[in-house]
Amino acid sequence: MTDTDANATAVAQAVAPSAARWVVPLVLLLSAAGLAGFYVDHARQASLEIEGVRYFWLDDDQMISMRYARNWADGLGLVWNAGERVEGYSNFLWVCVMALVHLLHPPDALASVFLLAANYMLHVVLVGLSIALLRTLFPAGRLAIALVAAAIVFSLDILYWSANGFETTLLAVLQTAFLLSLLTRGERWHGCLALALIPLARGDGAHIWVGDALLTLFLSKDRTRSLRWLGVSLLPMLAHFVGRRVYYGDWLPNTYYLKSQGLPDKTERGLMYAGRFLLRYGVLLAIGAGTAWHAARTDKRALALFTTVVPTLLYTVLVGGDNFDHSRFFTHVLPVVCVFGVGAASALLTSKPGQVGLLAALAVTLIPRTGIQGLYEPTVNGDPAIQVVVGVMLRQQALPDSSVAVIPAGFVPYFSRLRAIDLLGKSDAYIAHLPYAPGGHAAHGKYDPEYSFGRNPDLFVSCTRRVEAAQARQALEEAETPGAEYRLAHLASEAFRTRYLRWRIDTPFLGSYSNIYTHQGSPEFERRSQWHDLEVVRP
Repeated sequence: MTDTDANATAVAQAVAPSAARWVVPLVLLLSAAGLAGFYVDHARQASLEIEGVRYFWLDDDQMISMRYARNWADGLGLVWNAGERVEGYSNFLWVCVMALVHLLHPPDALASVFLLAANYMLHVVLVGLSIALLRTLFPAGRLAIALVAAAIVFSLDILYWSANGFETTLLAVLQTAFLLSLLTRGERWHGCLALALIPLARGDGAHIWVGDALLTLFLSKDRTRSLRWLGVSLLPMLAHFVGRRVYYGDWLPNTYYLKSQGLPDKTERGLMYAGRFLLRYGVLLAIGAGTAWHAARTDKRALALFTTVVPTLLYTVLVGGDNFDHSRFFTHVLPVVCVFGVGAASALLTSKPGQVGLLAALAVTLIPRTGIQGLYEPTVNGDPAIQVVVGVMLRQQALPDSSVAVIPAGFVPYFSRLRAIDLLGKSDAYIAHLPYAPGGHAAHGKYDPEYSFGRNPDLFVSCTRRVEAAQARQALEEAETPGAEYRLAHLASEAFRTRYLRWRIDTPFLGSYSNIYTHQGSPEFERRSQWHDLEVVRP
């Protein structure tokens, strides 16, 4: 978009179809093939062969959602433990997708592959939607089309979270589909559907809806009709809001209370998180925002960049950012950022050499700082290489009525299928409403060992070697920020040391990586010498 926006659409129609005749299908085919290789290699890395069976997994947080989904599909309700109504997830629509998968009753070892396949397909769709959005807004030539596709394929903040099973790709597809629908066809039912689903894909997606509603009103030719249309799109979010209160007893997800309520230095953390995003994508944003601001005088569609990015920037500052690295909260804005950055750069220069030079410079800014595998490598959140094995051991060797206390709350509860006690509170309302421990990390800074062990778990997965458990008190005293040492805090607690420390389940694997403990009052106590290691083959 430039000063000649009066005829920009005509230029786009003249240039884009000729390029699209063969370039777009070819780019989509190459994107799909490349992404297939990335996702397959990720699945290979995020798997283990245990006793002759290959087990696949998603990120630990997503395995929490998977447990909710499986319980729902099994008729136990949308719960982590049967009979305990706590909303330990914030991705309702993605949990619905997971539940549909579990209605097929896949083996636990393979269920994650279905979600990985779903995200692969969504990623390919996102490439196509981004190209379509580019061609809607700019006179996109072949190089610009290829660069936008490459940006979506190779984006760390799209591919990484998608390959690890997060709902971010679904959210990005919904947001991009809404923008494409609104900017090409106005207020139609499919745009309304995409807008309505956004707050269901993420429980905190209301800020995205607000930005999209503002864009709708900016472009509206009939405000009364637009308000009715927006009102319809708001109904699912309101229904979910009321349903949460009725079913779980809270207005907001338990994860909000756990992560954001009482978070120290919230604004500073949020500013740092937003700053990292601006630093990473600053060149694209600067080119796109400058052009969009100028073009908005004659074409209000250019406001889409601001109504997409600004609400998310404000939201991340308000809630204190994310507890994960990278820019997960901004994944849904990246397609529009790439479209405006690349499209504006292409439209600003009329000479072919100038376009090539500027687009090449933009491409350099998008080159990942890690190697290609770093874009889609499995997360180490929750120590999956160890805890998946522990979960399978519990499934095969623990009593089915036993309960297990866990620190990472995804892998062990999902694969063991035992009743679980979440020591860090994602699925425990009492823990989530506690104040943060001094110096505690976001989402891992609330805990109460006396309360948790007082719930009398039969087993406790320590995530530590036996020597570390024995030295926990000394290590906690010497820690620079004791409040941040949630694992040591549990191992050093009086409740653990008096009831559990002496009674570990002793196998070479557990002793070396992740001891399991029991107590004298548990039926597991007399059986603790019967446990054995499993045969594990790593990729």
